[in-house]
Amino acid sequence: MTHKRLMALAVLGFVAVIAVAHFRYDLFTATALSSVCSATTTGDLGMDLMTISGFHRLPEGISFSFTHDVDKEGHQMSTVIYRDRAYDVRMRKDRRGVCFDFAPPLPLERSHRTIGSDVASLQSGLTDFFFERWPYAIGLAAIAIWLVALAKRNQRMSAETNDESAPALADSLPDLADELRVLLKGQGEDELADQVTGLQIVDRCRCQDDFCATFYVLPKPHGSYGSEHRNVALSPEKGMLILVVNERIAGIEVLYRDEVRQKLQSLLPDTPAA
Repeated sequence: MTHKRLMALAVLGFVAVIAVAHFRYDLFTATALSSVCSATTTGDLGMDLMTISGFHRLPEGISFSFTHDVDKEGHQMSTVIYRDRAYDVRMRKDRRGVCFDFAPPLPLERSHRTIGSDVASLQSGLTDFFFERWPYAIGLAAIAIWLVALAKRNQRMSAETNDESAPALADSLPDLADELRVLLKGQGEDELADQVTGLQIVDRCRCQDDFCATFYVLPKPHGSYGSEHRNVALSPEKGMLILVVNERIAGIEVLYRDEVRQKLQSLLPDTPAA
């Protein structure tokens, strides 16, 4: 399975967990039912009243009286009988279909809930979350993708900089490290100068030119460096020094410095042919 598929599954799982947690919290914290809505209605209030059994969150034992009273705002009114008590119910339109508002709210008892009612409530809660609160779902998915990308970036950077087998530049070529710090500070590249102490020599140029002492402090890319990199040319008293930089120093081109070339060859000798 590819990393993209794994990341997609992780995002979907994360959103699903948030949706379920949201719906479960709402169910377990509610002690009374003040309103319930149907997302699949005929559009006619009378027919919606006839199909009230389709509302998943109504308590068992509730019965409706079919009246056609209208309140001051033009909403159809009726009455429900629940636990030998009458409750007024107002039927109103909303974006999902029809809602029933109870006055006073209907009392709920968690002990009467079953697995079947939980499944039905989950379906209703997920419908509400993804169709009515889809901006939240998109936002959560974006945050999850950003967190995954940030974790992968940090892991890659950690792998690049924590190679214990790579010799430290400051220990292997202390004079060159000091020279780089001084030259960089002299050109106003203080942030790059601060990086020099922590640089490690991960590889060297394997060309056969006897004037080349170029080495890499980050893994060498396949092919050339991308357009996001820049060159920082320094002005040493001897030879040439050019840094390849992309926020961090990636490679150091050293030319016409025999002492550096010899040291690099001793640190990172050529692999003998099999």
